[in-house]
Amino acid sequence: MKILIAEDDAETRRGLLRLLEDNDHSVISADNKEKALGFLAHWRSVDLVITDLDMGAKDDGIELLKRSVRFYPNTKFWLVSNGLTEEIILQAKGLGAERAISKSVLLQVLKETGIIT
Repeated sequence: MKILIAEDDAETRRGLLRLLEDNDHSVISADNKEKALGFLAHWRSVDLVITDLDMGAKDDGIELLKRSVRFYPNTKFWLVSNGLTEEIILQAKGLGAERAISKSVLLQVLKETGIIT
């Protein structure tokens, strides 16, 4: 599976990258929305994008969704944040995100979906 991680926190980004690569996925990471958009355009066939809600600027994850979901209909998008509200969850799903989840349960969801073991 090809996975793009869009996360501004270097420690979180590196940890996810290592975990996903250890589970035999092709992974690339970006520390901001613009780099993530560039990687999407270059890779073209990303299976999953895991994006943080706030990457330096408030709601960068929402902006990434707005600017990319319609161009990549076969890509799943997950919005993650420790500060999710019902409003943000509804907005993300309305924009096409498959999931909007707390960072605290991300590992559990990755296991439940079989992405990691």
